[in-house]
Order: sequence, then C-alpha cells, then structure tokens
Amino acid sequence: MPRLPQVTTDDATDEQRDLLDATQRQLGRVPNLYRTMANSPAALRGYLAFRSALTDGVLKPALREQLALLVAELNSCPYCVAAHGLRGAKMGMSDGELLGVRSARHADPHTHAALQFARAVVAKAGDITDETVAAARAAVCGWPPTPGPTQARSSSHLSSPTRRSFSGRRVATHRPA
Repeated sequence: MPRLPQVTTDDATDEQRDLLDATQRQLGRVPNLYRTMANSPAALRGYLAFRSALTDGVLKPALREQLALLVAELNSCPYCVAAHGLRGAKMGMSDGELLGVRSARHADPHTHAALQFARAVVAKAGDITDETVAAARAAVCGWPPTPGPTQARSSSHLSSPTRRSFSGRRVATHRPA
C-alpha cells in the first residue's frame, strides 16, 4: 500500500485539479507518479515545468524516450521501465528495439552513441572525462571536439590532479582512501 495517496480529480483541491489537468494535456493521461506528486502542488508544478522545458530541447522525442528507458533500466526501476517501454512502443519502437535500448544498443549509430554516453554518465555518477563528452558530441550532434586537456594542473589545495566533471565543475581525479 502506498504511503502517499494518489490524488484524483474527485478529491483534489482546485490547484491540484488544475495541475492534474495540465498533466492530462501534456501526456494524454495522468500516471500514478504525477497523482502522487500532486500531494505537493509545488513539486508537481516544478516537475511539469521541468518536463516541458526538456521537450523544447534539441533531442527528438524518440531519443528522449530511449534515454529515459535506458536510465530506468540502469536504475533498476521496474515501474519506470514499464512506463517508458510502453511510451516507446506507442511511438513505434519494436520489442527488439526496446530490448536493445535497455542494453544501450541501437542500430542507428547516433542513437547508439547517445545511449553509450548515457550509460557512462550513470555508471560514473556524472564523473566522466572531457574525451567522453567530446566523443558523444561528435557522434550524436556532429559537433567538433572542444579543446582542452582532461587533466588540469594540480591546485594548491589539492594533492591530486583535477578535471572537469560532467557538470563542469573541477573535481579531484583521485579521492583519498
């Protein structure tokens, strides 16, 4: 039994009902996750805004869904795998394609490169090299590699070399035991 109730339009406040209606408009249905987030209208409002912003990005809907399915698989989330697998099937992906995506494999080289990059990001918790980012940019988007060394000079307060993490901040490459 869930610890947080799923808000329905019958028991929702006006604000919750408006958010559930917005979810229905965006997705064509209201998944259980969104009904649960409706317990905190601020959380659901933020999630819907975040989702909406991502749909305006450069990635095509099929690739976004493939990435979501892969990350769900890597995070061992059966609910998310089922949800993203269903959406992928509705988008026209075959069962074989969906299984391949869950293993970070795809026949299209650009999609394959994006899946491999996502797998590396998850496996390394975002702590990836500049070369990995450059290779993904080149393979997925055709962008030229960005100049700059992976390892920067050691700073005075760090005894080990540093480099930029996926988020762009400098991190030590070796952590003390």
